[in-house]
Amino acid sequence: MIDSETRKHIKIFEKSYKKNMPKWMNFPPKISKQDVHNRILEIKIHIKFLNKLIYCSYWYMMMMTVSIQILSIILSFFIMGDVPPMSYTNSCTSIVFFGCFLKAFLIIRIRKMRGLKAIYHEVVY
Repeated sequence: MIDSETRKHIKIFEKSYKKNMPKWMNFPPKISKQDVHNRILEIKIHIKFLNKLIYCSYWYMMMMTVSIQILSIILSFFIMGDVPPMSYTNSCTSIVFFGCFLKAFLIIRIRKMRGLKAIYHEVVY
């Protein structure tokens, strides 16, 4: 049985402890429905941005392919003095394009997965 004097000391200790306790130690954290709703909206915006980034990167790679092909034709015209057969320029361009495209595709996919994983952990845990 705790007497009144001890109970009073315990209350004083609890008050001082709560006052001096860092904010991150308040457990469980008080999360309102509005906070959750706002976070979900942020996640949706983030995912839309990532999808736009992937879409833009595809267009960027397509433009790179066209420009590399035109550049290779111009360079070969100046070097050889004649327009080379299309199979030659197509093979060179396709190799370069495939390398660039694969790199961009992998980088963006990895970033998207990391972003989504981080968001998932933030919301769930």
